[in-house]
Amino acid sequence: MADYIRFRLNAAKVGVSMALLAAIGGLAEKAQARSDRATAKPAAVGFLKLGGLSHAISSPLLKIENKLIKLDKKLSTLQNKDKQFLKIKDASLNFLKIEDANSTFLKIADANSTFLKIGEATNKFLKIDGTAANSAELGGLKPDAFVQGNGGVVSAGILIGLSQPSVPLLKTPDGKLAIAISATSDQVTLNFTNNTGGALEAVGQDANGSGGGAAIPQTIAPGAKNSITLQGTTNQYHLQIFPNGANEAMTLTLSTEQDAANKAQLDVVAQMLIGLL
Repeated sequence: MADYIRFRLNAAKVGVSMALLAAIGGLAEKAQARSDRATAKPAAVGFLKLGGLSHAISSPLLKIENKLIKLDKKLSTLQNKDKQFLKIKDASLNFLKIEDANSTFLKIADANSTFLKIGEATNKFLKIDGTAANSAELGGLKPDAFVQGNGGVVSAGILIGLSQPSVPLLKTPDGKLAIAISATSDQVTLNFTNNTGGALEAVGQDANGSGGGAAIPQTIAPGAKNSITLQGTTNQYHLQIFPNGANEAMTLTLSTEQDAANKAQLDVVAQMLIGLL
């Protein structure tokens, strides 16, 4: 808008200037004609001197000059005002339109209804590097309610047929000791494979054995030629193996009984506790 006004004012100034030049030219012609008639000399081309103008001629010229001065002042005022306002093209480059902001940014009201404030999160949730008050508990129980120390447990439950070849039962995670089992109608045989490189001393207790359930010392030699025979098909056997220069102790608990649905099969459940010393 300001550019349009500036254009119109400049056009007006040019129009007035042209009118002034035309008026001066007319006055000059009139003055020249009078001069020619008065002197009766040949016409000569010359320039009009403003100092020689009469009051009747200089007064209108002065008015025109004053109007030009006023127009120039108004134009300067409009130019100064134009500097105070932001042009549309400049606003587009420096400011974000409302519809663009709505499609790009999250409103505060929407954030408040969707997201959790930092203060509320601090009161309700645990920080990534924080420690929970019950971190030392498991199911509400403290550490002293559980078995302490390092190690692991290996468990097995299988169904074997009577008089079939020996089948693997369980072994330690490091493979140092493996146990297989076979059975007949009147006995159960445990076959040990000792991969430690040395003899393993142990104490076994057979609830149905000839010793009346007494603890019996046993030695598990290196290699696979080791076996323990349990009388009957219903057994409970406990074996404690001492470490041989190693840092682990092993405890085996074994239970066997005939399968209720098929008397030609034997249910076997075994569990070995491995403790690192």
